[in-house]
Amino acid sequence: LLSCERGKYRMLSRLLVYPSNIKDKKEVIEDRFTDVLSKLKDMGLLLREDITEHAILRKLCANRVFPEQRFRFFVEWNPQELGRESCVGWLPLHVSANYTCLRGFRITFAAGLQYFPRKNGILFLFQTNYRYRNSPLQLAYHRETPLQLACERYGREKALTVIESVLADSKSGSTSYSTIQVFLSAAVDKNTHLDCVYFVLRREPDVLAKLLSLPEPTALLTKDC
Repeated sequence: LLSCERGKYRMLSRLLVYPSNIKDKKEVIEDRFTDVLSKLKDMGLLLREDITEHAILRKLCANRVFPEQRFRFFVEWNPQELGRESCVGWLPLHVSANYTCLRGFRITFAAGLQYFPRKNGILFLFQTNYRYRNSPLQLAYHRETPLQLACERYGREKALTVIESVLADSKSGSTSYSTIQVFLSAAVDKNTHLDCVYFVLRREPDVLAKLLSLPEPTALLTKDC
């Protein structure tokens, strides 16, 4: 079945959705599906480049019931996919915020912080996309961030509570972000919403004083993610 691209696409399509007609517990389904994916990987029938070619992370994030084990399986294999956009600028975090459950949004955001702790893990939250919105006059593009989508879907209070909880967990571990790097990047990157600047200032009001004390602050823009 996986000997041709069409067969691979059909097989992956079935393995990436959450089956609505199966009555087994979620954990059982996740164990079985992840086991199949792992075996396909070991056999060389599922390749790293398939994650990009078939937009696997974004498809997983579109499930209403979040497929946690399968998501972690692919993220551990290729964490760079967390920062890969669709043709209209959608990150996995955009998709998660727009389609899946609150826990799925939390896991996706936490994964970004885990693998891109210094800067991009936070910036993903404020990266703008392109989304069609109906207007009275025409069908127009409307730019939104994962944070805005999460607030629309779950309510602002719940979305911000989840974000603060993930950030608190990251501070106690090894994934604390660089305030100055995030602030600088948000200020100069046209694809990052200015809400990010406000977000950083609200959390750490002394960031400007720290920035002015640096001899070459712009050098931080080239630091790792």
